[in-house]
Amino acid sequence: MTTHPKFYRIYIIAGFFVIIYGLFMYFSKPKLHLENDEQLVSKKYSRTFFNGFVMNLLNIGVIVFWFVIVSSIMIKYPDPKDFILYMGVVLITYFSIDLAKIFLAGKLQKKINDEMVFKIRRGVGICLLIFGIIISLKGFGFFKGIDKKIENQLIQQND
Repeated sequence: MTTHPKFYRIYIIAGFFVIIYGLFMYFSKPKLHLENDEQLVSKKYSRTFFNGFVMNLLNIGVIVFWFVIVSSIMIKYPDPKDFILYMGVVLITYFSIDLAKIFLAGKLQKKINDEMVFKIRRGVGICLLIFGIIISLKGFGFFKGIDKKIENQLIQQND
């Protein structure tokens, strides 16, 4: 008989936070269009940029992701020139995708209204609620059979 790993508690905690955020997305109704006061709009965008930057800086998932990427690339490409070239391409790609998102957001801004944003947020909230429940259930030991099948398939592929 297999025991339930203690680290599964993290699934319960993570699921709880995803459920809370899903509820927030479902029930909140943001104000989409700002007043035309340029100073207010500039202040709002500056604060949003700063908040996003700090959240990504403090997000342990982002830190671990980049640590794994950088360390695996350093192992694969030990020559500093190759490493810098690879990371440069990765960062330019991320930057280009962000610029494309900004450009497309500017195009969509005129076509989207508050009600449409509210409906999209409700849909995202429902998806987050579903995923939060699934993550929490995994923490309580559900889906062990699926985990075992995936583990066995990975072991068979590596042999």
